[in-house]
Amino acid sequence: MRSSRNSYRHGLAAKISATEDEHRKLDTLARRLADGSNDYWVGEAAIHAAENFLYLQRVKTKKAEVIEGLLKATSAEDFQQGARELAKFETYERKARSRWKRSQRDLEARKATAIEVV
Repeated sequence: MRSSRNSYRHGLAAKISATEDEHRKLDTLARRLADGSNDYWVGEAAIHAAENFLYLQRVKTKKAEVIEGLLKATSAEDFQQGARELAKFETYERKARSRWKRSQRDLEARKATAIEVV
């Protein structure tokens, strides 16, 4: 039960397009990834890939914050706690990178079979 709440505790559970700024970033990135395609499935795959990319960026940002805290540790206990947190973020990053790569492959496959409407 405790592990199911970790992403909330680390600030990674929020939806990618939760704020207007994030929604704009998602939309802009999805359009770039779709390369101007007007195929519905390419657009959906591009949105999914953009979400995964932005999530990966969020994980990397949080991981950097943990590393900064680790560098500021003043006691062995603080350092050990920071090292445990860093290990957790390594797992988050590995999974996020895997999802990003998988969504990239799916997007490329969708582009290869896209039917463009003129």
